[in-house]
Amino acid sequence: AGRGGGKAVGTGGFKENTEVATTNFVSALAQCEAAVEIFRRQDNGHLVVISSLMAVRGFAGAGMVYAATKAAISNLAEGIRADVYRTPIKVTTIQPGFIATDINKDVKTPLKAKIEPGVRSIIRASEREQAVANVPGWPWSVIGPIMRLVPMPVWARLR
Repeated sequence: AGRGGGKAVGTGGFKENTEVATTNFVSALAQCEAAVEIFRRQDNGHLVVISSLMAVRGFAGAGMVYAATKAAISNLAEGIRADVYRTPIKVTTIQPGFIATDINKDVKTPLKAKIEPGVRSIIRASEREQAVANVPGWPWSVIGPIMRLVPMPVWARLR
């Protein structure tokens, strides 16, 4: 679903940021192209795209490019959803918070979900064909909308 890493823009990390962008967005675009082409041919299908809760808002520092790529994926999925609206093709965007996977093994937070409940929440959202799902539901379905409301002077200090 992607990779972390990257550096704040303008700090000498262009090569690493390009690798993050290629892995996280260009590769996802290629997968969406292939899947939706098949779905259009068969006039049926369900595209499940893995984004991130970091897609909700721009992040400072090392998470900057990662968050931007995940926002791009969420917007791509929404565009596909609009394009196939009123067809049998469904699109679900999964925006996980912290789940105990390799990509965030070093993140220290009490909000990190264990892998099995995290995966179950992704499966449930996919099976329900939700348009967008912040998973696991608790606490991310509450935290996601709140993230947009944090004033920039406070947000800019979070890294």
